[in-house]
Amino acid sequence: MTTLSRDRAILRGPDLSTLPVAKLVDPTDHGDDADREREIYQQGWDEGRASAETMMRAEVERALLALADAAGAVERIGREWSARVTDDAVDLAIEITEVLVGRELAACADPGRDAIVRALASLGPADSVVVQLNPNDLDGLGPCDDILAGRPIELVGNSSVASGDAVVTFEGGSIESSLERALERVREVLRP
Repeated sequence: MTTLSRDRAILRGPDLSTLPVAKLVDPTDHGDDADREREIYQQGWDEGRASAETMMRAEVERALLALADAAGAVERIGREWSARVTDDAVDLAIEITEVLVGRELAACADPGRDAIVRALASLGPADSVVVQLNPNDLDGLGPCDDILAGRPIELVGNSSVASGDAVVTFEGGSIESSLERALERVREVLRP
């Protein structure tokens, strides 16, 4: 029990120096604790921002890799389609040419004459020329004096020569005027 005297207080019990003492803080004084709190807050902010930036970079890198993969796939598909379209266009062009040549041959009144004209077009003047034609073309051959231009030409039937074709033999070589071989050359040129 404590009794108070007017002059002094008497406290019985533990020593006052061992009791915790509350520190009175001035609310306007931010001192060292406030600075430390600001440092901790700033450090947390900086770490969070760095972490977010790292995650964003990783996401951007993943997105760029996915985009590069997609672009590569589009390019590959484009090349495949381009090759396919090119092949189809070449095949179509050759088929059209074959149909037109076949139709022209069927409509041609004198395929032997046309074969001789094509074969002689690539020749200069020659002393002696032998022209081999399909026997049916030779039988149906009309007058040729205008295309022979005074050349000495011997016309020979050869069943291995296709209708509309001619094989010309002259001193120093021969020329084969074959529509099928011409179409083969067209195929070789058009197909890469």
